[in-house]
Amino acid sequence: MTPEDEAELRAEYAAFGWDSAQIEKLIKEETPDDFEVLEENWPALIWFNDVSDLMKLNGNAYLGLDIIAVKYDAEMSERNYTATDYTKLKQLGRFAAVELNKQIIKK
Repeated sequence: MTPEDEAELRAEYAAFGWDSAQIEKLIKEETPDDFEVLEENWPALIWFNDVSDLMKLNGNAYLGLDIIAVKYDAEMSERNYTATDYTKLKQLGRFAAVELNKQIIKK
């Protein structure tokens, strides 16, 4: 992971409300040094990165992406996407919600 990638990841964790000790743990223990993203998954991953701040909450629990907000964001940004990209985006949103909720339980 490049220093720029690590700084971006730290900023994203901070945006989700993690304190510096939790961020250090996440960076060191839960972030692999290298991983492969298949070419066909890049559009959904980039899209998720762009809308990951559009998560729905119920109290302290993450429910997944706010699909209505994602829809309007896609329209306003004139994003081109396929049905497959959308399906993958929803999967990423569900996965992120589960992982974020696990971290909340650990607190």
